[in-house]
Amino acid sequence: LYIQKGYKVIFPLINETLLIKDYIKTPNLEFVSINEDFPYKNYYGHNNIIETDDFVYLPLSTASRIKNQYSSVLEVKYDILNIDYSDWSEYFNFERNIERENKLYYDVLKLNDNDEYEFVNNVFGTQPNSTNKNVPINDNLKQVYMRYIEGYSLFDWCKVIENAKEISIVDTSINYVIEKLNLKTDKLKLTSRFTPPNWVDIKNLFKKKWVLQEK
Repeated sequence: LYIQKGYKVIFPLINETLLIKDYIKTPNLEFVSINEDFPYKNYYGHNNIIETDDFVYLPLSTASRIKNQYSSVLEVKYDILNIDYSDWSEYFNFERNIERENKLYYDVLKLNDNDEYEFVNNVFGTQPNSTNKNVPINDNLKQVYMRYIEGYSLFDWCKVIENAKEISIVDTSINYVIEKLNLKTDKLKLTSRFTPPNWVDIKNLFKKKWVLQEK
């Protein structure tokens, strides 16, 4: 929206997520490291919207502290600007590195085109502060667990995810990627990262039909 208004958008990230710039390439959108110098860095970290004639600061990373804490983390980012979030997925686009996806699928994970497996992710949180959560698995299928592999990003798992016979994950950023993929399966199991389960961060966000695990 702000790019359409004529702004150049600077989006600071921690180094562990800076690789997103290799997959999301939008004109006038620049991802930068929070450890580097960048324009208006002195405003970064404030909890309030700051707006001048030629500059706007949006506190997206702390939006949940400003608005309703019972809304999803994504929803409040839109809510602080009074923007409808329901069509968020139409504006979330990324470029896929097919060569890297194939290398991960065939060479690293040793999968074949006719393999039947369950894609499993039981990890949430950004490295090095990630955490595990038990998720249900189908004992009748081979499991392919998502894990950190040097040289590969979350986006490079798209082929593995798309070709899975079943999917079982903890709610995390992968949900957003899966929403954009053409899956071969409709057997989707989702485990809450919270104990007891709490679905506040995902409610009303996804059109794909997830079976929510209540234990």
